[in-house]
Amino acid sequence: MNELERTYTRGARNNFVAPDAQIQPYVRRMEVLPPEPQEVILRAPVEPEAAAISETDRAVAFSVETGGLAAIVGVGGVVLAMVGWQVPLFSVAALAVFFGLAAVIWFGAWLFHSMASPDGIGLIGVLLQYRLLRHEQRARLDRIDAMMEREEWHEQ
Repeated sequence: MNELERTYTRGARNNFVAPDAQIQPYVRRMEVLPPEPQEVILRAPVEPEAAAISETDRAVAFSVETGGLAAIVGVGGVVLAMVGWQVPLFSVAALAVFFGLAAVIWFGAWLFHSMASPDGIGLIGVLLQYRLLRHEQRARLDRIDAMMEREEWHEQ
């Protein structure tokens, strides 16, 4: 039997230790603070207006804006692959380079477009408001911790 097995095996001994009757548990006294009035009323950073543009029109406009950029980068990648790595023009590798680069450019443009749209700006604003509330809560909890350290919380 090794040292580890001897440590964790249960023996026939009684390891119970009775509590000392003279030790008194301490009682914590805590002041409950009233809720503070909300001083800052946060509103949405973007007020959405009734736009005459539908989601379909936005999607078509995005495709028109980014289609040419993705095609140019894809063709440039194929030319670079042909010159740099001697990839044949009509091959699976050339198709993979073209569509891979076009997909990366399209995804980056979609991500930027989504964050710059009114819906994306609203989402970013909401996330930043949650961040502000989290920092405010952290400051309040730190204040309570400081109060607990300054005062005596148990009777002597």
